[in-house]
Amino acid sequence: MHTKLCSSAIELEVEFKDVSIELSKNNIAIFGKIIDPNELNKKLALIKNKKRNVILRIDENVQYKKIVKVLDALKTNDLNNLSLVTKVKTQE
Repeated sequence: MHTKLCSSAIELEVEFKDVSIELSKNNIAIFGKIIDPNELNKKLALIKNKKRNVILRIDENVQYKKIVKVLDALKTNDLNNLSLVTKVKTQE
């Protein structure tokens, strides 16, 4: 299950049991589906297994305050098993 929302985040195979969240400059997606940012807490509250892995892909153009909002929502919903995925820059 992949989306191309985060162009600068490395692609990673996400297992069905993982919670996939992607942030781009203009959008947020959960499980590959773009959502209204105001619905983030509501969507995360639906996740019953709080021990699930959360894979957070963040595009390099995302403002820090948007990242903090997502991290706060994860904490509020007791989803603490977090992995951040970024693209590693190679030397030229």
